[in-house]
Amino acid sequence: MSFAEAIWRGPSIALAALGLAYAKHGGDYVAIEDRSMPLAAVALAAYGFVVCQSLKVQIAQRSGRRLLLWQCGSRSPSA
Repeated sequence: MSFAEAIWRGPSIALAALGLAYAKHGGDYVAIEDRSMPLAAVALAAYGFVVCQSLKVQIAQRSGRRLLLWQCGSRSPSA
């Protein structure tokens, strides 16, 4: 299964999980789970944003160091 397929099937899996929770625990439990799902989605989006930003900073730092090394290595000593 590809990543896109997993994302595409996510809502169906969430609804199935709510159905199983309803069958096992009842409506009150499912109501609490249902209210927490949007908060979990926001938390996941915030986590993804922070990870992406930190990766961009790391990539920029590494690229800057490599560019500096390349420029220093490419200059020939003047005679």
